[in-house]
Amino acid sequence: MTTQSSKNRLIVLSLAALMAFSPGSAGAFYQTTTVEGTIGNDIGGIWVAVAHIAPTFRVRIDTVEGPKAPWKVAPIGDELKPIMGETPRGVVISELTDPGVNGKYSIFEGDLITKVNTILVDNVEEYNAALETVKEWFLVTVRRPALRNTKARLVKIKYEANEVEEDGVSSIGSELIQFRILPQELPFRDAIEEARRKRSLYQATADEIDGLSATWFDLPVPAMSPFVSGEHRIVAASDYDQSLKRDDALRDTRFAIISQVKGNPLAGQVGQNIGIYGILEMSPDKIIGTYVESTLASAPFPISIDFNGMFTLTRIDDYSDKDVEAMKKRMPKEEEQNDDVETAPDVP
Repeated sequence: MTTQSSKNRLIVLSLAALMAFSPGSAGAFYQTTTVEGTIGNDIGGIWVAVAHIAPTFRVRIDTVEGPKAPWKVAPIGDELKPIMGETPRGVVISELTDPGVNGKYSIFEGDLITKVNTILVDNVEEYNAALETVKEWFLVTVRRPALRNTKARLVKIKYEANEVEEDGVSSIGSELIQFRILPQELPFRDAIEEARRKRSLYQATADEIDGLSATWFDLPVPAMSPFVSGEHRIVAASDYDQSLKRDDALRDTRFAIISQVKGNPLAGQVGQNIGIYGILEMSPDKIIGTYVESTLASAPFPISIDFNGMFTLTRIDDYSDKDVEAMKKRMPKEEEQNDDVETAPDVP
């Protein structure tokens, strides 16, 4: 039996295949989108996605007499809300009671603890209660805001919903969603890179965001895309699989966008990048949620680096193909002639 979710997936894949081979797609990279469950929200438009993130890792700690942990903790301050959200969950290491902790565990004052063993800790009380359960050693999940950074990119989302009526009640019968990362280079990319070097967060001004609404489609495009392909999944919370249900960052989220892109070796990019956007709050012009990024780098052996934080999607324009039209205008004459050649989409 064909489920509604599988119908959505087939429709969206067909749409993505058509869009990937549409005229003017040169310079971009191949991307597909699948939908699992019903999202029920119009997320269509052109968005600028800004994520504030910090590395996350786990460390095995030997207990010490008395407090069990060789440090003191305190509530997380408001200054870390851009990374931790409006209600920060976890505790901050306020003091190291053993000077050897730095060298032994690479733990520093200012590091955040979000989990003790498998127990999530949202505040000092929960941290202390979790510490009471440990014996000779324990694991802590640590986030390091000292190595925080900001990432930003343009996103184009097409959304269409078909309503059906049954017994006088209207509902969504199917949804067409295409999530697409655009290759355009943001005008404040150099400022973001400078902030990264200084280990600070970059916040675009209102004027910079407003200016994108008039220029997003005509911004510079790299001569060679940093990515070769992208696979995006949009999953309703009711359809989360076990791995997503276990993801701490997706607590209380309404749906998630899982974006996986493969780097282009010719552009100096290797490995894969997986970004998970967990949607918490929505309005017509802004989407806020949690962000998790994992980079699987190619080296003599695989290396996985995780970053966690918060993201904001700010809507700068209605959905359109202005970028395709602008790209066609920049195409050489010989490439324009190729537009007359009709290509067929992939056969499912």
